[in-house]
Amino acid sequence: MTDSLLVHIALTIYEIIWVLFRPIISRHPRLKEGLKQRLLIHPPKPADLWLHAASVGEAFLALEIIKQFDYPQPLNLLISTNTSQGKEVLDKELSSLQSTTAKSLTIATTFFPFDQPSLMRKALSIINPRLLILIEGELWPGLLAGCHQKRVPVILVNGRINQKSLERYLLWPAFWKYLRPKLVLAISETDSKRFARLFGRERVVIVENIKFDRVAVTIATPANYNPLDSFLKLSDKFIVLGSVRQEEELLLTQVISSLFHHDQDLIIGLFPRHMHRLSFWNQALASSGISFLLRSEITPGMDVKRGTVILWDRIGELNFAYAISKAVFVGGSLAPVGGQNFLEPLAHGVRPVIGPYWTNFAWIGREIVNMGLVEEVNDHLQLTETLLARISTTSQRPQVTQDFQNYLKQRRGGTAKICRTIIEILQNQTAGKITP
Repeated sequence: MTDSLLVHIALTIYEIIWVLFRPIISRHPRLKEGLKQRLLIHPPKPADLWLHAASVGEAFLALEIIKQFDYPQPLNLLISTNTSQGKEVLDKELSSLQSTTAKSLTIATTFFPFDQPSLMRKALSIINPRLLILIEGELWPGLLAGCHQKRVPVILVNGRINQKSLERYLLWPAFWKYLRPKLVLAISETDSKRFARLFGRERVVIVENIKFDRVAVTIATPANYNPLDSFLKLSDKFIVLGSVRQEEELLLTQVISSLFHHDQDLIIGLFPRHMHRLSFWNQALASSGISFLLRSEITPGMDVKRGTVILWDRIGELNFAYAISKAVFVGGSLAPVGGQNFLEPLAHGVRPVIGPYWTNFAWIGREIVNMGLVEEVNDHLQLTETLLARISTTSQRPQVTQDFQNYLKQRRGGTAKICRTIIEILQNQTAGKITP
């Protein structure tokens, strides 16, 4: 039996699974928003480029690509995302970005269609893209199969893949090799080798991570542009717990209680990674007798009392909080969920504290810890001690910022390389030299 026939059988089974479970999936509270776009009842318009950014993190990377993308001819770009948070970030940022980007680029956003193969074929027929761009690690069988059938080239940019995912894909390597992207731009040698095992060495190239370029932009943000200045001051003992994940919530509840036990003058900014976890934090803080406010309840000029947790229910303000913080913990790292982006606080002159679990950012390497730019702790008890020590230490923001800029010098440029690759593919298409 040929690989193509086996893939066809697998996709038929995948289609049946979607048919059976789509009614249940459609009722999921996180998928209800944008359901008519996910089902193509409200379909997107045709686009030359289709760029998929799974959620908030990938949405910011997509925006970085758009900022540097300069194609000489008019193009329509569609950006899809899986989450309402990702859609909110895209719509908010694009409203101001389009006035500063190349006038030849027209941009629209949509929720990512369900990956049911027949639905994806319909989506590709409607959008009719010249090129599909996936960010980081979004390998959707229905989408890839539709692109293969309709001969739409696919490139995976800022590619990363962990060992666990690779082992899962390698349960049927012929399936993924049959549907493989035209090109993978991987962020490290390790990721490159893993993708090469899956798709073939000839399909993989290493480029610098887009996140390094994005951090460089953050450094250039004017210091006086901060909406939090109206209720927080640089003199406040302000600690940020950023991008907190569900798996570490109970540990961080203990950390918060212990921090206030040692210092009642603290103000703690608590940023859940996912907004649907706000209900947990409302209950957990109230049950622990910890005074807290929702960020949305704070008005300009309001006096936030010391000994208070600000529970952040707004998206897009984490970097502003880093800019005026005295100490920072970056979440996803106290429990084995892979860690969140700890480069962002460094851009504001704050050395972040992280837990021992940061495999999602292993591409950065331990050099950044060995240099003292990031401090790694073993558990929540050591985290409490470290944050309290940071509060008592004189700020060294200018030196930290300079050290981090020096660190970044040799690690920028990935976005420009990705843009050049996309433009080259489009130009080869025009010249009739492209194959999927």
